[in-house]
Amino acid sequence: MAIIGDLEPIYRGEDVVLTIDMPEDITGWDIRMYLVDPVTGTEIWASGAASITNALTGVCQIAVSAAVSMAWAARLHWYEVRRVNVGSVAVLRTGNIPVWDSPHTRTG
Repeated sequence: MAIIGDLEPIYRGEDVVLTIDMPEDITGWDIRMYLVDPVTGTEIWASGAASITNALTGVCQIAVSAAVSMAWAARLHWYEVRRVNVGSVAVLRTGNIPVWDSPHTRTG
């Protein structure tokens, strides 16, 4: 069963490292994050492999580059963190992730 939990907002056009906690041992797991369009349900981004920072306590990090986050629309998105090892695909965590326009963007 997946953990449901929203992530902190991120800004478009900025590098960010998301820290994801799962309450189980994730030793040897291949973990990836997917961003999903909340209207169509279409995957709009898939991360590379997560960097596991503490396998025994289930902590990993997922890097999002400025170029990638700039391509995302400024709105509420749905995310899924999945285990994608061969023979074991599962959604581990899911929820909302707000994407905001960069505070450095000036209008008018």
